Amino acid sequence: MELWATHDEKAHSIIQDHISDALLIKTQVCVRAKALFDELTNIHNTSSITNIFYIFEQLIALKWDSTLQINDHIAKFCSLESHLTGM
Repeated sequence: MELWATHDEKAHSIIQDHISDALLIKTQVCVRAKALFDELTNIHNTSSITNIFYIFEQLIALKWDSTLQINDHIAKFCSLESHLTGM
């Protein structure tokens, strides 16, 4: 059980390290990795005007970081555009 708790804590931390501050606030009550993942899935699968605006904001704010490959930047752009199109 202790090993599971350690892995859950690590997974939870990794997820939190890779989401925005806005999502951290929305998911602050989730203490387990599975609950956090499920909540993030619910947030991103809801096609509400708020989520559409959030993705649109990400698209507008997207800037190429010259330390990264241009292909990665284009992939991020296409991913955001695809999310918007899907809503």
